[in-house]
Amino acid sequence: MTSRQQAGHPFIRLSQGQFDDDPYPLYEEMRTGPIVPGPGGMLIALSRDSVDEVLRSTRFGHHPDGPRPRSADEESLGPEAIDRALLLKMDPPDHTRMRRIVTRAFTPRAVERLTSAMERVTDMALETAASSGRMELMSELARPLPVTIIAELLGVPEEDRPAFVQWGKAIATSSGLESEERARQADEASRAFIAYCAALADRRRTEPGEDLLSELVGLESQGEHLTRTELIATAFLLLFAGYETTVNLIGNGTLALLRNPEQLEELRHRPELISNAVEELLRYDAPVQLTGRTALEDVRVAGMEIPRGTEVLTLIGAANRDPALFVDPARLDVTRSNAGKHLSFGAGIHFCLGAPLARLEARVAFTAMITRFGSIALDGMPVWRSGFTFRGLETLPVAVSPPD
Repeated sequence: MTSRQQAGHPFIRLSQGQFDDDPYPLYEEMRTGPIVPGPGGMLIALSRDSVDEVLRSTRFGHHPDGPRPRSADEESLGPEAIDRALLLKMDPPDHTRMRRIVTRAFTPRAVERLTSAMERVTDMALETAASSGRMELMSELARPLPVTIIAELLGVPEEDRPAFVQWGKAIATSSGLESEERARQADEASRAFIAYCAALADRRRTEPGEDLLSELVGLESQGEHLTRTELIATAFLLLFAGYETTVNLIGNGTLALLRNPEQLEELRHRPELISNAVEELLRYDAPVQLTGRTALEDVRVAGMEIPRGTEVLTLIGAANRDPALFVDPARLDVTRSNAGKHLSFGAGIHFCLGAPLARLEARVAFTAMITRFGSIALDGMPVWRSGFTFRGLETLPVAVSPPD
């Protein structure tokens, strides 16, 4: 691929933010095969089968040269040390050990215990909206809901939650493409969050509670090997993974329903469809559009030979609209029988740990909105965030009215 071809490659146009509002026609332009050449020698997987295979295969990972060595200041809790200890960037065997530990946060029983907190936050937001007839859905519901739940999960005291919310927003909405000022704010928030969690973990060693941080600290007495850096990295990951997906699912999903009012009415008359609707909304406009893997050895996928060391971007947003699996994939259909075949939570060993939490929060939020309001409509133009890895809205103004 020549430098001129690379400059005009659809993926370059996508990364430059030319299609923040609707990247899907660009995906279809790129869909000339299950895996296509990308700029800089990378490959781009677009079909549902090829994306699924790359994500599930143990022949793909993050570190083709083996696990990254720990630095001398591994316990300094600096952002670089935390980044090295993030579960989503690990390969086995470190990933296997950490995943087993972190999974304790997301057992069905643990997730269900958070339901009352989800309902409380949602009801408060909708009560305010009902009194005014208007709502900026992202700032008043979509963002406060998941960060409050993560705070509950980690055992953050009530008085510390306003700061926690601000750190969470700054960290989770950082995509690496923002302005220098936004990047600086994200770095400052990361450092403040790390310092706070380290102090809270130290407190939980002498004052344990019924929260995840207390449980992780308690593992030390059970012989589990969890370094201080890994402990804080786990809290950091829970914030990031538990926030971004849910915020975008609620925002993108609400906008999709407002732009397809017949589907909103279908849900209003058939509330038993809400679980399937959440899966369809995840498929239709994925909160996370892509992720990357590197070939750890020479491998063949979808008839293509992929040399060791090749970076493969898996376009989840394109896979979720693969016409080979989904009939009329650009159409929102809350009754779609195979909606759950989407890959919005990934696949394989890095399948999103927060998936049960995100699904439950979305069900609570959508059910409450449909039940509480007789009508919901756009009250202005929605604004998309820049960036192409995470797809989400900056603002979503809506007008609401009580039931007839």
